[in-house]
Amino acid sequence: MLSSQHEAVVVVAITVVLTDGPYNGSTIVVAGRDRIHDEVRELAVVGGTGRLRRAAGHVLWTTAKVVSEVHMVLELDMYMSVPTNTAAPANGSSGDRLAS
Repeated sequence: MLSSQHEAVVVVAITVVLTDGPYNGSTIVVAGRDRIHDEVRELAVVGGTGRLRRAAGHVLWTTAKVVSEVHMVLELDMYMSVPTNTAAPANGSSGDRLAS
């Protein structure tokens, strides 16, 4: 869906799932306004899960290849930080719990 009546712009909300390495199973959530004809677009990192919980930052992305009018291959350069005290433990547990 286009978010502008005057230019090719889409509203983007994606979840990037990492499937290898130390962040395997963690996700990064990206959202923003994509002016698809700009060479480089900037969107916000608005969160994450697992070892990337509470991630914040931005993504610079470019269109690497146009496959069709509605399908494109994107290249994402992510710049983000994750507070060290909020990352989920590597064993997948939810961390300390309050005793009832």
